[in-house]
Amino acid sequence: MSELDAVSEVEQITDHVAGGTSLLPDSLRRGVSSWQGAWLVSKDYARGDLVAYDGDAWRALVDVASGGSAPAEGAAWTAQTGTPVALLSVLGALLMQVQDLEDAAFPLAAQTIDTAATHALTAIGDLVGLRRLDATTITDARYRIALKAWVRAMRSNGAIGDIEEVMTILAGSALAAAWTVTEHFPAGLLVTPASALLTDESYIAAIAHAVRAAGVRLQVICPPASDPFTLAVGDEEPEASATLGWSNVAQSTGGYLAGVVE
Repeated sequence: MSELDAVSEVEQITDHVAGGTSLLPDSLRRGVSSWQGAWLVSKDYARGDLVAYDGDAWRALVDVASGGSAPAEGAAWTAQTGTPVALLSVLGALLMQVQDLEDAAFPLAAQTIDTAATHALTAIGDLVGLRRLDATTITDARYRIALKAWVRAMRSNGAIGDIEEVMTILAGSALAAAWTVTEHFPAGLLVTPASALLTDESYIAAIAHAVRAAGVRLQVICPPASDPFTLAVGDEEPEASATLGWSNVAQSTGGYLAGVVE
């Protein structure tokens, strides 16, 4: 499991009522770990469940299906004398609200960078400090890459290994041929990817600033995603191209130059 996955791994608590009542002193608890709160005609009860009804506590002697009669002495229920009904009712009501909050919040808490949809992904970005600039032009896929790289960059010590791990995320490849790192004396690094990175330059600048060591200048070349500017090689007869060479006056033709962020 990666550290990115570990950050998002959350376990849901489904027994706040039982867990909360079990923390009462023994003199008050008296086996109320199965406390179910006020009796409801629409609810099924298992043998041993404890409910409040008409100011008293009642324990189910057998499984009781919904739609049954109210608790009363007989084959299905027995009164529990000495049980602090008022205390358990208040505590149970509060813990049930806690459980409702848990059940409602868990689907959000369980979202990861890999699984979150647009709005949830934006919320994760706000949480980790890399806000989404424009949801209409920056796709979930490209924003997801930026978030992964940002989280890793925030744990960086500025070492070459840290930069390489961030570049692995941005380039989508751990191959050495995917990028090169060139040192510039006395305190500079130039990262040159072999192809376009998987997120937007505006994020790459923030990520580069976060991953570098203090006092070190880190520059990242950002190749164009398509139609890179290209010159003819050697003595070859140049081919007419509307997408690779120089542009016309209106700049409606020609290739794109790489950018540099730092």
